[in-house]
Order: sequence, then structure tokens, then C-alpha cells
Amino acid sequence: KIKVDDLTLRPEVSEARLDRRARLRDLINEGMPEIDKAVAKYDLDKYYDSALSLIMSGRAREAFSLNKESDATRERYGRNTFGWSLLMARQLVEAGVSLVQVNLGNDESWDTHERAFYNLQHFLYPPTDRAVSALLDDLSERGLLDDVLIVMAGEFGRTPKINPNAGRDHWGACQSAVLAGGGIRGGQVHGSSDAH
Repeated sequence: KIKVDDLTLRPEVSEARLDRRARLRDLINEGMPEIDKAVAKYDLDKYYDSALSLIMSGRAREAFSLNKESDATRERYGRNTFGWSLLMARQLVEAGVSLVQVNLGNDESWDTHERAFYNLQHFLYPPTDRAVSALLDDLSERGLLDDVLIVMAGEFGRTPKINPNAGRDHWGACQSAVLAGGGIRGGQVHGSSDAH
């Protein structure tokens, strides 16, 4: 179950109370013009106003909610944390967010030091393949794929040799990344590893 709590007001903070806090902030800023001048180049007021607007309007909550998606769409991405995180990523892109990062690892672990092939075949590849395929198809069907660059990468590769636990260990000397969308022509491979 995916829940985003940071985009709703706490029960003890009403909209009126939040509005009073915003006005108090304005009063403090007016009373300290030197601080306002010192940070003027950062245009913090613009970001503050945007954040306040997101919370008050509910747009952010809607972008993070899967309730508006059909059961078929949720099933298409897979009923797991990674699949639904990619579905939320698509919703955020549609809401105008220009950079979205999805991490894999809450329910799934790619740290395959043991039983690598079994874990990959039965637990890791199937939900990842399903979710990423659904995202790419979904973005394509919505006419967004050429405008969105998908990057899949990890922080290191895996050893070319299998360890005694039927796993592969960390190997920073050789890594891979998958790119899709963003106008990239699919089906290409650049570079390769060797025996070492």
C-alpha cells in the first residue's frame, strides 16, 4: 500500500491556521528587509508560494494518488511498490513535473550476492519488466514518450564471476544503463564488457 502523507495538512492544522502562518511569515519578512535583500537572488518567495499552492490546492495529492487510475491500469503496471511508483511517476509527468526519480529497493533488493539467478528469474525481472514496459507503452500511447527521457541505472555493476553463494558481488569497473524515450532510437547497444 503506497501512501504519501507529506502532501496533506495535519489534522490540527486547518487551512485557516496555515493561512495565518503564511501571513506571519510575510510580517517577519517585512520586519527584516536586510534578510530579504540578502536572499533576493534566490527568488525564495516564488518557491514558497509554489509549495503553499501545491498543498492548498490539492494538485500534488492528486498527482500522487492512484485512485483515479482504473484497476486495469494498476494491474498493467503490476501490484507492487515499484510498479505503482512508476505509475505515479507517469502521473507526475502529466502534472508537469520535469524530473522524477523512482528508487527500486523497498520491497525488492537487487543486491544479489546470493542465489542471483533464482532471485532474478523469480522475483526481480518479472515485476521490473512488467512495470517498465507498462510505463513505456503508457507514455507512448499518451504521446509523451518523445518528451520524457527514462534512465535506469545503478551505482555499480556486478562481478563477471559467480561467487560461492551462487551470487555476484559489486563491480564498479563495469556498469550498464538503459535509456528510453526522449527521442532516443530504441534497440541500440553502445559499448560492451570483456572477459575481465
